[in-house]
Amino acid sequence: MDLLTIKPSTVDVHIKHPGTGANTGLVLEIASRDSDVVKAEFRRQLDKGLQRRSNKKMTADEIESRNLAILAASVTGWRWEGDASWGGKKLDYTKQNVLTVLSTSWVRKQVEEEADSEADFFQS
Repeated sequence: MDLLTIKPSTVDVHIKHPGTGANTGLVLEIASRDSDVVKAEFRRQLDKGLQRRSNKKMTADEIESRNLAILAASVTGWRWEGDASWGGKKLDYTKQNVLTVLSTSWVRKQVEEEADSEADFFQS
């Protein structure tokens, strides 16, 4: 086996209702935290932090916002199945819409859990 050929793929995260566990109809396609796009966003956020004036402390809101941007970079697409909607709309896949959806804590937690499951990105 040529180890250089082992590359992560994307995985679908079927967002579940936080109370019942039922599928909501929102499916996010996410890339591994080791993917180029996620690593690039991580470096971009790190650079922003390093460029801050050294005597200005980072707030919790800024840290959360940067972590959200990194997680959003892992979302490479989505689909709205059945009657799934956001405020009555099937949102287009845009960076801002991804940030909006991931700002909902129970959605974000599900995406984070899957993103942390490295083995899932290497399934045949």
